[in-house]
Amino acid sequence: MTARGDRQTFRNEDLVLKVTTNIDPNVWDETKYERFLDELCETRDYQKDAIRATLRYLLGRRYANLRELALENFENERPNSAAIRFVAGHGAAFTTARTAFLLD
Repeated sequence: MTARGDRQTFRNEDLVLKVTTNIDPNVWDETKYERFLDELCETRDYQKDAIRATLRYLLGRRYANLRELALENFENERPNSAAIRFVAGHGAAFTTARTAFLLD
C-alpha cells in the first residue's frame, strides 16, 4: 500500500483474504468439480481459482465466519492487508492464545 495525500493505493493481493487449501476432502472435495470448472471457465484460470477459494470457504467447514478467516490471515503475517482491516471493522479485537491485537 502506498499513500499520497488523501489517496491510498492497494495491490490486488492485499484486498483478498487467503483461504487455505488444507480442507478435509471428506468434507469438501473440489476435485469432483474440475471438469465442470473447465467447461464453465475454459482457460480463465483466475476465475477457476476464485471459484475454488469461494467454495472452500463456504463448504469446507474450516471457518465459522469471515472474522476467523481474517484472523488466520493476520496470524500468517498479513497484518497490513487492507482486506483484514476491512473485516476487522472499527476497533474490532482479535484475541489469540499468544496475544491480543487491536485492528483499526
